[in-house]
Amino acid sequence: METIGDRLMILIKYLNYTADRMSKEIGVSKGAISKWLSNNAVPGSDPISKIILNHREISPYWLLLGEGDIVIQDYIKKESKEKSEDNETRPRRA
Repeated sequence: METIGDRLMILIKYLNYTADRMSKEIGVSKGAISKWLSNNAVPGSDPISKIILNHREISPYWLLLGEGDIVIQDYIKKESKEKSEDNETRPRRA
């Protein structure tokens, strides 16, 4: 069974981060991250909330429960639509 520590490792790789970068981003020690990744401790609600707020494309259900996909599909569709609209509204070069 996949643990939250396992999912954090997957997330760090998905974001192309290091454990050190994640620890700085959410304001915890490298030791705390290390404990989570080795399944010797679990993160509290504050660091999890920071991850979710900093990476809105990441599914909280996946992160907390291991259910569904790592990325929220509606977020991908919205982001793709916004990029398409940006391209349509930009003036074309002659």
